[in-house]
Amino acid sequence: MQRVVRRSYLPAVLSQDNGSRVCSYTPADTHEAFANTMARMSAAKPEIMRRQKTLLEQRYDLGNHAAQSFFNMLQQLKLAPQEKADLVAFLRAL
Repeated sequence: MQRVVRRSYLPAVLSQDNGSRVCSYTPADTHEAFANTMARMSAAKPEIMRRQKTLLEQRYDLGNHAAQSFFNMLQQLKLAPQEKADLVAFLRAL
């Protein structure tokens, strides 16, 4: 029985044919010196980091709310000191 292999499963092999096929592979720019590339990318880093931090702050609440609600829940359980110590030891072991 002959097995049929579709071309879409071999993008790494098919993309290496000197540009005669369209692919997502982007070759390195060999016309720019490494030092220039490094300087350009280093200069761009603070702006990129600022944008990423803003994006993270918009998407996620990075506050300490979960820990506060956890400790409030523990207080409502009214555990004895040994029970609290056992629970803490168990949670740290996870």
